[in-house]
Amino acid sequence: MRPLLWLMLIFISLNTGAQPIWQIVYQKDSIRILKNGQALLPFDVTEVAAFNEGKTWISLGGKYAYIDTSGKLLTDTLYDVVFPFHEGFAVVGKDTLFGVIDSLGQEIATVHYEWIEPFQNKFAVIKKDGYWGIM
Repeated sequence: MRPLLWLMLIFISLNTGAQPIWQIVYQKDSIRILKNGQALLPFDVTEVAAFNEGKTWISLGGKYAYIDTSGKLLTDTLYDVVFPFHEGFAVVGKDTLFGVIDSLGQEIATVHYEWIEPFQNKFAVIKKDGYWGIM
């Protein structure tokens, strides 16, 4: 019985000690993201979403960008509309048009579609020039 208890304690300590502690600190006009008590970014943001697939979007002055859990900027703050990552891709928008970025922040579908649905089973429904299709 004791060896089983020790194995359980070791398993719990290994799996709980390595998890980062995340905090969101709301200030008067900005938000600071902390990871293990340290600022994740060298600047404050005005909006932030929950991490999904190890990435999230942030807002600075009304424009959006994506970061990863290390605080690395994956894109510049140039999007007007952003969606969470799903299956390794995120739909982004500028003005009234939409495109897609991959998990590295690269635009894999330029921002010129009228609409793009989030990816499902590695496909997305798109609309261009009034016609619907699949990407």
